[in-house]
Amino acid sequence: MQALAESIAASASPAEADGETMKALLDQAVSRLVRLPVFSASDYAALNADVAQAGMNLAEHALLYGCAERRQIFRRDQLARSWGEAIARTSQSPASAGAEQPAADLPQSVSVFVSSWSEPAIGDLAKCLVQDLTHQGATATIETERTIPGSELGAAIVVAPHDFFRLGFGPAWRKTALPRSALMLNTASLASDAFAAALPYLLASRGVLDLSPQIADIIAQAGIPALQIRPRMPPRDRWLEDRDADHPLVRALPAEARRPELVATDSRPIDVSFVGRHTPTRSAFLARITPELRNYKTFFQLQLAAAELIDQLILTRAHYRFAGHLAARSKIALHVAEDEFDSLDWQMTFQAMAGGAVVVTDTCPPHGEFKAGVHLFQDDSRHLPDVIRWLLEDPDGRAAADAAQAASQGLLADFQAAAPWPSRAAALWATP
Repeated sequence: MQALAESIAASASPAEADGETMKALLDQAVSRLVRLPVFSASDYAALNADVAQAGMNLAEHALLYGCAERRQIFRRDQLARSWGEAIARTSQSPASAGAEQPAADLPQSVSVFVSSWSEPAIGDLAKCLVQDLTHQGATATIETERTIPGSELGAAIVVAPHDFFRLGFGPAWRKTALPRSALMLNTASLASDAFAAALPYLLASRGVLDLSPQIADIIAQAGIPALQIRPRMPPRDRWLEDRDADHPLVRALPAEARRPELVATDSRPIDVSFVGRHTPTRSAFLARITPELRNYKTFFQLQLAAAELIDQLILTRAHYRFAGHLAARSKIALHVAEDEFDSLDWQMTFQAMAGGAVVVTDTCPPHGEFKAGVHLFQDDSRHLPDVIRWLLEDPDGRAAADAAQAASQGLLADFQAAAPWPSRAAALWATP
């Protein structure tokens, strides 16, 4: 339960690991939590009556115990208020959150830590970070929770800390200086259990990276150095592995959609597709629109959660590859938010566009690079069936889809040309 306390103790050298130093580091994390717009001590007390009666500092309890015990940390109305404010701020400043961070020289070597138990999308993201860091001259390596902790930890990034410090041998890393010295790349959505699990490590870290400009903005409001990043992601010609041929999802596809060869968009065997984690919001949306799309060739799949997290990760390891394969055989790839606090899934959108699909999404916060009506199509979920019919059947809609595909390919080419985030992240490492 006291993962943060273990991390704080390890962050000081043996000579400094006295009570006064540990208290100062804990106080910093608590101060950051108090300033986090989504947190309120009175809300935490109202949500956890037993804690309120214990007489302990509420923010400190949330950090040391509440997150690990999976207590409710935030009120949803406070989440909604903070989310709306972050959308307004990032909409007024189209530049990436943290773009004002000065560029700095990269460390000679950078270790990118990722759990070997994380889903493949997280592993791919870690590889993209290594690629970008290497491109800018650093010696970057992938490390996992199985790496033997050394006495000296240089510059490091922990990808998906909610996985890394919880799964496999990850808890052993709580007792090292890594939680305090590394940059944390958060991959969890704001209202998720995963975000609450990551929170102690985000608050204790040297700085936070995020793909979402809104989440990076919210974290920055707490006084934590934060930067929205956009790694370069190489497009794939082939997604499925040989072992995937007998996967139930692959076998459920029509024969022409199982083939490895890519075909022109207008000849693709699937009109509309969606693959993603099950949430009540997504389930209700797909149940509503499926009858309206009965005349089209559709493939919708929601991944139900397993009872245990590790079981879930094992069962869904092929789903990421399947989603990429399916998008490259679909005319339209749907993006549906997990809940009202979800951002545009940057990885899914990139790979769907790279595969030649037209992305259609419900309303979600702006991302900066992807422009609605230019690179993708966006509308209220109630109107998405009309948007889909327009794109597939109306001559003007088909022309708009062709234009969006061309614009997307140009944008993806620009993405491959430059990734400025490493030099800005270097400034976070330099922060005392």
